[in-house]
Amino acid sequence: MKGTECNLSLDELLKFEVLQLQVFSARGKLVDYKSKTMPKEMAQMTAKFCGAVNLMFDALASAYTQLYKIELDAST
Repeated sequence: MKGTECNLSLDELLKFEVLQLQVFSARGKLVDYKSKTMPKEMAQMTAKFCGAVNLMFDALASAYTQLYKIELDAST
């Protein structure tokens, strides 16, 4: 997050109208997970997919920075 961090736990967030919450690393490792409906195996697969997308955006940002001297940061 940029600016303000959320200080609520996953259990507290799950009280809202949320079906599932995931915390995963930039490389796609499931760090934490809470769900009302989604099995853990599906959450792990989703985390891997998000990690792959993040790697793609990191590669694009790096390439554009080198080729066009545009400073991009895929993490924002």
